[in-house]
Amino acid sequence: MRASHHIDREDASGGPVESTLTTHERALGDLGLVVQDLSRTLTNLDMGHDSEIIKLTPVESMVMNQIDAAPGITPRQISEALDLKSSNAAAALRSQEAHGFFTRGPDPHDGRVSHLHPTPLAQRNLARVKSVWVQALTPALPKEADPTVLVAHLTSLRDSLRRAGH
Repeated sequence: MRASHHIDREDASGGPVESTLTTHERALGDLGLVVQDLSRTLTNLDMGHDSEIIKLTPVESMVMNQIDAAPGITPRQISEALDLKSSNAAAALRSQEAHGFFTRGPDPHDGRVSHLHPTPLAQRNLARVKSVWVQALTPALPKEADPTVLVAHLTSLRDSLRRAGH
């Protein structure tokens, strides 16, 4: 893995000079833009043909993904993992709780803490959303591309950035 480094070439306004970036540095910058744009594209896909899908905002989706990936997670852990203000996480949780997407379980050691667990409704909703994504991504993905490998690379990249505190 390549060590992180700071690009110290700046223009008069203090920003990096694009023309002085290496091909590798430009590609990494472009990767960030493409991943961000792909996320936005997937978020904005029309789910209209499946009337049972409950569409979530991007923040609600991130919060629900945390609950789905780590059943028993606490609201505080979600806020920390996603670097969200507790009020923003609380708002997303209120909305999802109103939809019936998770249950709260007590902490055996601290009555002020609750542990969140996804409900079958949340799991069905996620399965339906993934089905829409499969329908959109299947014809768009080059035949030679292996989605399993792409997921592994992107997961590794995400995890490395999180470990580095980004």
